[in-house]
Amino acid sequence: MRRRQLFAMMLAAAAAPGCSAAAPVLSAIAQGAQWLGSVLDIADAGQRSYFNRHPNMDAEGRINEALTHARTALAALDHAIGAASAEDEAKARAEAVAAYDALRKLLDETGVLDGRPPPGGPETDAPVPKPVELPSREQVAMRLGEAAP
Repeated sequence: MRRRQLFAMMLAAAAAPGCSAAAPVLSAIAQGAQWLGSVLDIADAGQRSYFNRHPNMDAEGRINEALTHARTALAALDHAIGAASAEDEAKARAEAVAAYDALRKLLDETGVLDGRPPPGGPETDAPVPKPVELPSREQVAMRLGEAAP
């Protein structure tokens, strides 16, 4: 529902005199946010597959917390696009990128990204997880229109 409202706002902004320059920027950020939502879904599916084969409640809990934080930051960005000041929007973009980066690092530390089994950890007869390819922090920042650090 929120994305439909955002789309309607972008159409209205494009039609308003003097606002046509802002519409492409808002559209690109909204598309980047939608893309990041898909990336988070891929990360979630990858971690579920990994922990089905290599159960570890502690690591799974930390990753689920990081996923929740990343999704919350993405929702805040969705809300800030076009509805907040440029400063608030930039802050929301930076938070979404930081939350994603923390999630990606945690997935890498636990072995989810490359599908490697934990040393000496338990293993089930679930299918062997495939490596999960996720974009870098820089790629996410670029897609969300954040300036390079």
